[in-house]
Amino acid sequence: MKLSFRLLNGQEKEYQKFLFYKYFFNNEKPCILTEGPTDIIYLKSALKNLYTDYPNLIKKVNDDFIFKISFLKRGEDSKASKAQKKIKGKKTSKLQYFFGLEKDGADTMKQIYNFYVSNKEKKDCPNYSEIFKKMNVNSKNPCIFILDNELNNKEKPLKTLTNYMSLKEGKIEELCDKNYLKITSNLYIVTNPLVNELKECEIEDLFELDILKTELNGKTFERCEKKYNPSENYGKRAFSKYVWKNYEDINFENFRPLLDNINQIVTNYND
Repeated sequence: MKLSFRLLNGQEKEYQKFLFYKYFFNNEKPCILTEGPTDIIYLKSALKNLYTDYPNLIKKVNDDFIFKISFLKRGEDSKASKAQKKIKGKKTSKLQYFFGLEKDGADTMKQIYNFYVSNKEKKDCPNYSEIFKKMNVNSKNPCIFILDNELNNKEKPLKTLTNYMSLKEGKIEELCDKNYLKITSNLYIVTNPLVNELKECEIEDLFELDILKTELNGKTFERCEKKYNPSENYGKRAFSKYVWKNYEDINFENFRPLLDNINQIVTNYND
């Protein structure tokens, strides 16, 4: 059962409301929600490499980097209380228990979106952003969904998410043109640019080819799970660790348009 929040009692619903306020609506820093955990590592590595160009997103103090944006980790260490039920017999994080967020995957972005809109078919998902605004509470920072640029593929996360949101054709065109779009309230979608004449572009495509061809312990990088062979390949997790360790020596120029759009939203945000 993924949508465990549908079983919440009155007290739990109030706590859910508080969590939405804390993590998404009135977050202390701009909140970034990615498709998977390795995307976070890529973006942080790129910002560390290019930190002098993005003072509104990151700063360096002595030898330490301080991020001015927060990256939501859906598998937060903090667990749901013992009084709360386990999902499929497993312990859950607060965000998983109260919002149905899995540790990775883009589909659960729909869960957060549900709390930004009024939908008679989803009575258990109140429009919290509207509720807070009626209380004269304005959000301080944006909440940004970041997805791979696969808008032309109906089976990929960005397309399924925009279909789920029922975005009008004009909004789709705006997203294609700018690679970012305000959805409602403080909620935005950002996608990476298309590079190397690709019609679809995953965030890994922003790396130069020689980095993607890096061999680790005699193995080559394979991002596709269906093609992955553990005796010959290493996956995204190992690749992201390599990127993090070697961020100073990697060319992140293709990440600039993506970072520019995040910076544009953060810098000019005004609810």
